[in-house]
Amino acid sequence: MKDKKHKFFLFMIGSWLVAKLLWTLEASRLAFHRMTVNKKIDHVVYASTVPPVSEWSYEDDRLAIVNYDMDQGTFVVYRLSRLSRN
Repeated sequence: MKDKKHKFFLFMIGSWLVAKLLWTLEASRLAFHRMTVNKKIDHVVYASTVPPVSEWSYEDDRLAIVNYDMDQGTFVVYRLSRLSRN
């Protein structure tokens, strides 16, 4: 009977240590993930340039202009800054 109690006690301590180790590894992984920068800038459009006349669209609280660049053969999307509510 005493042997079963020792095995149970060792099992409880061992499982607690394994759970603590896994929790510590997960917390450190999340801490390293928060330190890395995930956002990147794809394209910057300055306000001093006047975008060409093209197709305008409204999404959420922004205006967007879709233009076709004939030189590069690609569509260019200009997203303007958010519209204020005042």
